[in-house]
Amino acid sequence: MPAGTAGRGGAFEQVHRTDTGVVQISADSLGKSAIDSLTEVARRGFGTNMDREEVAEHLHAAEILHVFKSQGGKLAGFASYSTMQARVSNPHCGDGAGEKFGIDATVLYLNGIVLDSGLQGKGNFALSAKAVMTLINPHAFALRTQNPAMYSALRKIGLSMGFAHRMFPSLDASSNRYAAVIAMEIASMLNERNFNPESFVEAGTYGRALNGHVPRVNEEVERLFVKLGINRETGDSMIIVAMLRDLERQIV
Repeated sequence: MPAGTAGRGGAFEQVHRTDTGVVQISADSLGKSAIDSLTEVARRGFGTNMDREEVAEHLHAAEILHVFKSQGGKLAGFASYSTMQARVSNPHCGDGAGEKFGIDATVLYLNGIVLDSGLQGKGNFALSAKAVMTLINPHAFALRTQNPAMYSALRKIGLSMGFAHRMFPSLDASSNRYAAVIAMEIASMLNERNFNPESFVEAGTYGRALNGHVPRVNEEVERLFVKLGINRETGDSMIIVAMLRDLERQIV
């Protein structure tokens, strides 16, 4: 994923709530102690002994980085976002000379998010994601996960913002050619060699289960993960693409 922090650091005052503060900062401004603290948060959040280097990679991959703080001001989590461009076109429309009409769709990608247990399930992911969606106004939002709870969390945001029915892989088995193109672009950027463009699943991405414990989610979401054959123990993952805009109406 593209890295960088150009023009998007600094305080993010409008992202704030009473039980936690969210600050948008430059990843380059994080010192060693801050990265050490966030590594401990990640280890607690995932229930596994994550490498410090792995956490630092997520932090420094960010174009937009949100750091969550507890009421007492302690670092309690982070969300790392990047943007990319994906060329999408309508295969049924062109200029008559073989050139397909299309656009360079802006995709907002979640590199990773982790929260201390006290901040989980309280809408903090939604608070952060909605703020970045508003800032960037992308065509699509995407993430990679093996955790059904992340699908559920994004779907909850989608229900409030009107894109829940345009999340892929979908709960109703519908498909979207533009979401598939975006998923393949992301898989390529992430060097996924076993990515299935029909299911949006890659076998063995992580080589292990990232989360020590996965909370129960909506039965529809659980059935989707079972149907797609995602095996957490062997490290399978899914790319989720939420189409925030209806490209069918933009590409004619």
